[in-house]
Amino acid sequence: MDEFEARLRALIRRSAGEAQAVIGLGDYTLDLNRKLIMKAGTPVSITALEYALIEFLALNRSKVISRTELYDHLFDENFHTRRRGSTSF
Repeated sequence: MDEFEARLRALIRRSAGEAQAVIGLGDYTLDLNRKLIMKAGTPVSITALEYALIEFLALNRSKVISRTELYDHLFDENFHTRRRGSTSF
């Protein structure tokens, strides 16, 4: 599935304006081309990691995502982070 998503993103990038990649999430809009989240037309300031998380969940809205799959998508072996002792969702 990751390869499919990567190919889809590449196609969207290559289309350069021919296809508008925007996902509506309630009051929020996720612009995949500009890597931007807006609320009521106003950009929301978030980190790159927060954007990656929201984008991944938005693209997989109809799918149950395991913690492992989410972690593997967000972090590669070159990215070091300290895991928190507890997690709540």
